[in-house]
Amino acid sequence: MMYTTGKVYDKAELEFGEKNMGKIIVIRKALYGLATSCARFHDHLMDTLCSMDFQPMQFDRGIWICRSEDGESYEYICTHVDDFCIFSKHAQMVMKQIQSVYTVKSIGAPDYYLGNDYKWNAKGQWNIGYKKYIAEAVSCIKQMFRKLLNHNIPM
Repeated sequence: MMYTTGKVYDKAELEFGEKNMGKIIVIRKALYGLATSCARFHDHLMDTLCSMDFQPMQFDRGIWICRSEDGESYEYICTHVDDFCIFSKHAQMVMKQIQSVYTVKSIGAPDYYLGNDYKWNAKGQWNIGYKKYIAEAVSCIKQMFRKLLNHNIPM
């Protein structure tokens, strides 16, 4: 379990029971949305990956490396907050270790990760693109301009 490093106070609502409603509570557990929760999760994930013999790369602390058990290759885990991507000949084994600690929402070859599209081509190579990201960006811009065009601007 991950805990906050500072004191976080809140006012209890109905989910804490009628007898506690309105009381001031102290939050100890790192909850989604708290300013320090991301750092607490990173610390916990760091401890987990280190216990699996992974070490962070010096140039990017979000890339973790470990020599495979057979000693013939390396395994990589790329992390960004609570998203990660495993690059390994034994990815299922690495995933089982991670699942022993965390609840994993989606397992399989990535199709979209950190703003990039991933596709496996006929030659057995990964193709990386940004088609989905561009489409979403264009859609957001169109929506912003549509809102601007709907406003009466005095001239």
